[in-house]
Amino acid sequence: DKVAIVTGGARGIGEAIAATLAREGAKVVIGDLLEAEAGETVERIRQAGGTADFLRTDVSSRKEMEALVAAAIRQHGRVDILVNNAGALGIGKLLETTDDLWDRMLAINLRSAFYGCQIVARHMVERKIQGKIINISSQNGLIVRENEAAYSVAKAGVIALTRCLAVELAPHHINVNTIAPG
Repeated sequence: DKVAIVTGGARGIGEAIAATLAREGAKVVIGDLLEAEAGETVERIRQAGGTADFLRTDVSSRKEMEALVAAAIRQHGRVDILVNNAGALGIGKLLETTDDLWDRMLAINLRSAFYGCQIVARHMVERKIQGKIINISSQNGLIVRENEAAYSVAKAGVIALTRCLAVELAPHHINVNTIAPG
């Protein structure tokens, strides 16, 4: 009976996380840009007996992340779980990385996690919710792969963000972890 937000929940790892949370009884709200795929994911969850909704969300926008959290609270009364899964891979050698690619990797992969964590954690602290925040990073945040510098830096930032928040939010009984697939 928990309420969970999953960013990037339309497909892939995010879809699997959303479906698993719903199967375990959570009410899931998916934030993603992929409207058609998210709609299909929501429909599959509902057909399996779960509760799921979708809000088109650009996770790199604080305003849209605030709207996603507000929609989940309006619909279900609270947020117990946040999974910051949305991400994008950017390929390029560091010496050839453009400002646009660098900014895009940080916005989608790191800033979005910061927004989600900050917005949801404030809600959890205010309402004394013993919540869970899960940030999906990547093996690239731990090891270096050629031609993925901007992506790797952003995913390493997600790991550092998680560590900082885990310490800061522990007194509020909010658990913050990173998963680094790869």
